[in-house]
Amino acid sequence: MIKRVGAALCLIIFMSACSSNNNSLETRDEIDFETISNEQQSFIYNMYWYVPLSSQRYRRDQSLLAIIGIGNRQPVAVDNENKLKLEDLAVRKLTNKLKENGRCSKGHEIESTLWFDRSIQLTGKCW
Repeated sequence: MIKRVGAALCLIIFMSACSSNNNSLETRDEIDFETISNEQQSFIYNMYWYVPLSSQRYRRDQSLLAIIGIGNRQPVAVDNENKLKLEDLAVRKLTNKLKENGRCSKGHEIESTLWFDRSIQLTGKCW
């Protein structure tokens, strides 16, 4: 009886995980610094986004490269509303990264924003 309940519970959890259509994007980021003068530094911040494998549906005959989007070079579609959300997220994550690295204690200015298929790049300088 306990084995049947356990097996049924596992099946329900598995089915609910498979049926959920969660297309949320995950991000990773990196930051580089360059000293402009004795008192001023510039930064280049990149945030990349991707759809995690766990939320992608795929056929058994697809390759791993095609599943993660490398083989087909199709960009992850981002509409204007989500683009604004991604830019806000990038600015917040940049501010946190600067604090974590002990940089730009007097503040910072973003001078340019560049968009790519799967990333955003913010460049600027510390005050």
